[in-house]
Amino acid sequence: MQSINFNKGYKEYAINGDENCVIRFVPSDFGILERMEKSVPVIEGIHQKYAESKDSPDSMSDIMSSCDKEIREQINYIFGNDVCTAAFGTTNCLSPAGGNLLYQNFLDALFPILEKDISAEKVKMEKNIKKYTSQVKE
Repeated sequence: MQSINFNKGYKEYAINGDENCVIRFVPSDFGILERMEKSVPVIEGIHQKYAESKDSPDSMSDIMSSCDKEIREQINYIFGNDVCTAAFGTTNCLSPAGGNLLYQNFLDALFPILEKDISAEKVKMEKNIKKYTSQVKE
């Protein structure tokens, strides 16, 4: 079988410098922004369910496990693949870390990377477009 090879824009990031915990996604994917818009309200709803469950008679561990699973699904949906396993391992993503929940720290660390890479890709794209449009004479 023949192969078509081209740059799909994937980048790999080691989580906290640990090269055994690597996530891979396309940071300049405009679809990430769209999926994020859809997922953020869902994640906030899950977070609210978790916050309200503290007074619930249901098993707190069951609720936390359920919320962890649901939030991981949404984060993986945003990035188009399983980034949560490398990012969180077996730690519940609702675990506190430095005053925030673990998943919040993860997303807060990723958003600046997305903004930077999308901006850099736009600059490259505009440069390439100019290369072709400058050849056209008016």
